[in-house]
Amino acid sequence: MTSLVGQDSVWEECMKQMDTQSHILLTGPPGCGKTTLIQEWLATYAARKGCPHGDRWGREITEDCYWLGPDQDRGIQTIRGQLSLFIRQMAPKKGMCRWVVIDDVDTFPHISQQALRRPMESYSHITRFFFIGPSEEDLIPALRSRCIHIPMNIVHMECEKAA
Repeated sequence: MTSLVGQDSVWEECMKQMDTQSHILLTGPPGCGKTTLIQEWLATYAARKGCPHGDRWGREITEDCYWLGPDQDRGIQTIRGQLSLFIRQMAPKKGMCRWVVIDDVDTFPHISQQALRRPMESYSHITRFFFIGPSEEDLIPALRSRCIHIPMNIVHMECEKAA
């Protein structure tokens, strides 16, 4: 289960995708917990697959997960160089995929997104993508059509004023 309040149905939908070859697009407004949900999901994925370093998955690059956040170089050279090298590696063990997480896809250049189309198609048997962004339209149509879209729930917190 996720630690996020009101996101149980989103968690369950993500869990349904765990053993598929689907790429995932998770959308929702800023601050709703998209990144946290993905970190928890990746840790659960690694633990279920018996990954000995499952606790290291999350917002770092390990041999099994490549996290590309807005604070990193996300230009075409990074995609064609570092990320392509990561994508072409063999899966860590049978039945387990490597993951590429693109956080804040709304700030990910379109030319870099275009460079991902062929690797997504060619290496989906060993590498899967998780895109995180505020809107489905932030991902170019060629990538969006290859993803399962999972929108985050909008949770309204009722605040009471102290009398």
